[in-house]
Amino acid sequence: MTLIFAINEKDKFKKRLYFVMTIVLMLGMAYSGTRTTNIILPAGVALYGLITIRNKTTLIAVFCSILFFMFVLFAPINSNPTLNRIRTTFDSKEESLNVRNKNRHFIQPYMHYHPFGSGISTTGVEGNMYYPGHPLAGFPPDSGLLKTGLEMGWIGLLLHLLLNATILYQGIYYYFKMKSRKLKVYMVAILCGLFPYMVCQFSQVAIGQLPSALLFYASMALIKRLKEYDDEGINVEKEEEENSKPWQLLFK
Repeated sequence: MTLIFAINEKDKFKKRLYFVMTIVLMLGMAYSGTRTTNIILPAGVALYGLITIRNKTTLIAVFCSILFFMFVLFAPINSNPTLNRIRTTFDSKEESLNVRNKNRHFIQPYMHYHPFGSGISTTGVEGNMYYPGHPLAGFPPDSGLLKTGLEMGWIGLLLHLLLNATILYQGIYYYFKMKSRKLKVYMVAILCGLFPYMVCQFSQVAIGQLPSALLFYASMALIKRLKEYDDEGINVEKEEEENSKPWQLLFK
């Protein structure tokens, strides 16, 4: 989201500020120790490129992002443990990934024969806490999608995927219907912030935990509200310009 704001911001001070925030967040992702975060930026950039492909700035940003990802993955630097950990995200032979795949294939028959699932919080640590003795208690789902499939069944999983698809469809539809340039930037930034959450559900329980749930569900509400602002003809650009004058005077 900060990268998209930086790309589309005209004010030089704010643009630099957004880029600095993006770098700080990227360093946090790189040094967090979890490989799931490494897919967030590529997923968001990919969706942004698809939505705004006709924008010249988008083409430049996507091209620079591809060069950066190629450098991270294939640069002849093998002594950096952080880079090596990032590269294992895209390695199909990575050991922890194979363990999760084995667990996923092992438990799939249970999901097939329980279309409505086993109940909320019956898997993993929560299962041991609330439902000791349950067949799924202590089983590590290691995936938001697998957890949903086990606890709510494959019917619940289909509804969950349908909800995600509806969120993306509605946001993209609103984006192309909106007239305000600033509101469109907000809309595409929100969409590109939500989409990586949905992708990360494959390997982690990304949606539903605090504090990420606050951002995810609030952003869902903002998608609808931004379209209403646009329909009401609210001039966001003019209001921001008026409100930013004291800010600009402070840093002159």
